[in-house]
Amino acid sequence: MERELGEETFSSKLRTLLEQEDKEREVREAEEQEIADAELHASSFVEYLNTRHLFDALFANDYDGKDLLNMGEDAKEFYDEYEEQFIELCKQIFLNGQEQYHLRKEEEDQFLHCVDEAKQYNQQESIKHMEDFLGKKAVVFYDIRGIQNMLNNNEITYEEFIDKCDVYVLQYDAMLHEIWKALMKLELELYEQLEDVNQTFEHGMTELVNNFIESSQALFSQIRDLEVNYAENIGDFALKYQTNANLNEEIEVHEDLKELMADKDFLHNALATSHDMHMQIIDAREDELINKARNWLNELVENLVKDEVKRNRGKILEINHFLDIQREEFEALNSEYTPDVDTEGVPSLD
Repeated sequence: MERELGEETFSSKLRTLLEQEDKEREVREAEEQEIADAELHASSFVEYLNTRHLFDALFANDYDGKDLLNMGEDAKEFYDEYEEQFIELCKQIFLNGQEQYHLRKEEEDQFLHCVDEAKQYNQQESIKHMEDFLGKKAVVFYDIRGIQNMLNNNEITYEEFIDKCDVYVLQYDAMLHEIWKALMKLELELYEQLEDVNQTFEHGMTELVNNFIESSQALFSQIRDLEVNYAENIGDFALKYQTNANLNEEIEVHEDLKELMADKDFLHNALATSHDMHMQIIDAREDELINKARNWLNELVENLVKDEVKRNRGKILEINHFLDIQREEFEALNSEYTPDVDTEGVPSLD
């Protein structure tokens, strides 16, 4: 009998322990999910606003504000109404943030598609020009090797060979200049095109961000109105409660309220401090949203400019590198067959 009782006691404790572990795990998983959601919603600048997170922050360190809820059902009703309306407005800010995020994403996707199309077309045109140049270059190199064979077979004199080589030097010089002009013209066109596209994108995105900020500010303003209304209701009720408690000794004042209700000035200060604390928290979250949105926009615009300058410089270096290689190969060919041929006429296109 004693053994059975011991086993039953052990089983009961084990069940209690397992239940406690389950609850702790559920709380932990909920917290982890909330953090994961917040990271996901950070791009829309409304993290945690789909929860009661901001409302709970109002009373997290507002001990007097929490104590005032012990005044009775009326105080609790003020609180419950405030809580419900506050959280509803937070969710409206969250939904607005999600909607505005998708609008910005669509704008960005269209912009990137437009930029990619412009770059691809420009790249294809550049390749056409380079392939055309390389085709002409192959003919020139073939012809130079041909007159070298003619010289080796004594079909022409060395002077005639030099004269013919001079013609190819001038021809190749002109070819290099033409391909340089064509590639630089294409790059300039792309640069100006992307500059216009970037400015249009910047204006559109700025308008979207400003619309988001303005609509969010309107909702935060409603939240502040709720706080003002709650502060007035709970304040008026607290003063009446204090008066009644002082006049009627039969009213049992909650232990947590005795210090608050002992002095009128003390109560006034507590109410004012509570209200100020709430307003500061609301204002801080609004400022956080606005600052994050504006900082994101500023960073986006700065990166557009920096990325385009970097791309443009890289493309010019690429063009010059291509031409340097073509020039070096021609000079190497001339050095191989005609070491005395002057190729200084081929300009540096850096």
